[in-house]
Amino acid sequence: GPDYSETLFIIPTVSDSMRKIAYILNDKGYSTHVVDIPPDRRDPLAEIKWKNQMSKLTAVISKHMGKPIGTKNIKEAIRLVDTARTALDEFLRLTNGREDLITGSGRMLVQNSYYYTRNLKNWTMHLIAMNRDIEMRIKKEGLNPAEKTHNPKSNVLLLGSPILFPNYKIPFLIEDIGLSIGSNLDTTSFKFGNHQGNSRNRGNKDSLIRNLSDCFLKEDTSSAYAVNEVMYRNVEEIVKSENIDGLVYHVLKGQIEYDFELDRIEQLSESYDLPLFRLETDYQYQDVEQLRIRLEAFAEMLSQNRYIRQKGSLA
Repeated sequence: GPDYSETLFIIPTVSDSMRKIAYILNDKGYSTHVVDIPPDRRDPLAEIKWKNQMSKLTAVISKHMGKPIGTKNIKEAIRLVDTARTALDEFLRLTNGREDLITGSGRMLVQNSYYYTRNLKNWTMHLIAMNRDIEMRIKKEGLNPAEKTHNPKSNVLLLGSPILFPNYKIPFLIEDIGLSIGSNLDTTSFKFGNHQGNSRNRGNKDSLIRNLSDCFLKEDTSSAYAVNEVMYRNVEEIVKSENIDGLVYHVLKGQIEYDFELDRIEQLSESYDLPLFRLETDYQYQDVEQLRIRLEAFAEMLSQNRYIRQKGSLA
């Protein structure tokens, strides 16, 4: 496999599993640096502790690279990331509700690719070019880019444990039984918020790090938080603003921290009269047929609910 002997592993302790990974890597002689995410953002000391950790992390990265990280480096990085996230926001906007252009799993793959690129600038250029192509196709249809085509399938919001390429068993299964992934929300998809125009790209090195730290702490949806208000608010916003027929809550075996969030999400789904389906699985494919049977029953219920709503609106 790849040679990681010169790699610095930065490990956020979002769960006990990550603490164990840090111990194993360190025991094998790899360079590691653990970042402890405060479990309670309401703690008055949480922000101070987090910003101190980010300052220390900057120094650790600088030492590992063998060169200083200055104000100019940080500002260039902020601009690069903001440009990439703006392009991704545009892609998600253009393709929302457009299964005729790209499937929900395809949209997820484009989102995931953000984390796999070794050249973010090049990745952004390709995405901007793809956005232009998508927009031209939509305009050729005589539609405004904001308009959506009619989708006869039931739309689901996929959330819970992050689904990362190549482990696309669940998205493929959802689409295979005739459902559409209207939106997906997890600890990776939330990282794409664009923050251009605010004060975080101003000042010296220390103020830049403080601004970035503050931005992350306010918007992060990591499973490390005891009360994940940011995740809850975003789920509610999507349920209210998008045409969602039901929720699929995915939990990887062993990731019990995501089950802690389930109770509040269930209450939210009940308040909007939306069915919720919880599925627990792992990376193996032995349970696919069992999951298929359960998901097909869920899909049938969504289809019946949709028919009743449409019939009621026509009455």
